[in-house]
Amino acid sequence: MHAETVSKGDAKPSHELHEEVAQRRAVCEACARCGKIKLSMVDCGAVGAHISLLEGQCRLRKWPNTDWDDACSSNGLVVVLGTGRSGTSMITGLITALGFNPGESLIPADRTNRKGAFEDKRLFDLVVGQKHDKKAIERYLADITSSSRVVKAPSLACHLPLTFPDGTRFIWAHRPMPDVLHSAVRAYGGQVEDYQDDLGSRYDRIASFLTHRAYLQIEYDRARRDPEGTARRVALWLKVPNSDQACGFIEPPGNLAVTPMS
Repeated sequence: MHAETVSKGDAKPSHELHEEVAQRRAVCEACARCGKIKLSMVDCGAVGAHISLLEGQCRLRKWPNTDWDDACSSNGLVVVLGTGRSGTSMITGLITALGFNPGESLIPADRTNRKGAFEDKRLFDLVVGQKHDKKAIERYLADITSSSRVVKAPSLACHLPLTFPDGTRFIWAHRPMPDVLHSAVRAYGGQVEDYQDDLGSRYDRIASFLTHRAYLQIEYDRARRDPEGTARRVALWLKVPNSDQACGFIEPPGNLAVTPMS
C-alpha cells in the first residue's frame, strides 16, 4: 500500500488542515495512544484510514476498499453490530434520535432494555427463527436501503459473513467480553459458562468481518461516561446534525442498565 500524499502545490491552508484533523480526531477512539492522529482499524478500531501530519502536509493511507466520504454518506443503511449486552440498543436508540428509522414494528422495551430494544421484529424473526437462511436476511437488508435506516440484531453476528448493500455503514457497539458475560448473567440468570461459547463466537465473527472495512467503534464504558461526546462522534460519523435528545439513550455511570430480577 502506498500513502496518498498531498503535494506542496496542493497543500491545504493550515486552518483547513487543522479543522479536518480535529473533526477526524473526534471519531477516533484511541488517539491518545500515539503521537500521531490515527483512525486505523488495526491501531485504533475506528475507521479504515490512517492520518498523520508530516512537515505540514496531510498524508492519508487508505486500507483496501475504504473511503472516508463513502463510508460517511448520510443516506442508506446503518448496521449496529455487537454481541448483545454490549450497548447495541443504547447506540441504536441514539441513532434513532438522530433521525434514522429503526423499523415499523419493534420489539418492546423490557427490564433488560428499559429505554427500548430498537430491534425490528421482522429482522429478529429472520436471524433467530431461520438461522441458516442467509439469503432471506440479505434480501431483507437490500429491501430497506432506499431510506435512512438503522438496524440492530445481536444475533445477526451469528450469520456473519453476510453480503450487505453497497454503502452500508457499520458501528461496533464494543464491550470487553468479561463484562458482556457478567451482564448476560445479571440480565438472564445462569452462569458465565452458559453464555461464553455463543457470545464469544459472535465477538470473533464481528472482529473478523470488520477487518479492512470502515466502521466506528463505540466503547460501552466510555459512552456511559461521556454521553454527549458519544452522540457527537456518532453524528459526525453519520454526517448528520447532532440532537440534544440523542445522548438521553445512554445510561450514565451509577444507573443500572438492567432492572434486577425479582
